[in-house]
Amino acid sequence: LAAQEAFAKAVRVQAHLLSKRLAIWWGILCVEQSNGASLSPAEGDAKQAAFDWLEKPNENRRRHCEAAAGKTKLDGPGSWLAMAAFWSGGSIAPEDMGDVPPDDKLTGQAIASSLLIAAVSGDPTKSKDRYRAFLAKALEVEKGQPPLPEPPA
Repeated sequence: LAAQEAFAKAVRVQAHLLSKRLAIWWGILCVEQSNGASLSPAEGDAKQAAFDWLEKPNENRRRHCEAAAGKTKLDGPGSWLAMAAFWSGGSIAPEDMGDVPPDDKLTGQAIASSLLIAAVSGDPTKSKDRYRAFLAKALEVEKGQPPLPEPPA
């Protein structure tokens, strides 16, 4: 797909090929590289919430991702990173209701959304180069470079 310059499709496929944690890590690295300095405060907070969950995945941090994304208009890459972490497991229903597990495809879809937005944010003429960089970064992430943050023991 990338060789045919079908970059959006290639990103969507790659987002589903990686494990959920690796896909979120990939998304964070790509958004930081391409849009880190230009994220609004709310989008930056949402990206940070996803990273915090990645560092120490627990229910409080997962729920915080939902809250952080809710403070955005869900139109930036950081918000979709946070939603990807929220949708990675657990229940998507309010805490006082019964468990409703997320569809397994939601995390990959959220990562793809994040990267599609990141690719065209700012100067959209750089989108092809950004897509290429995103796809190259996916291969590095699969190989453990940089390594995925591991939860403390």
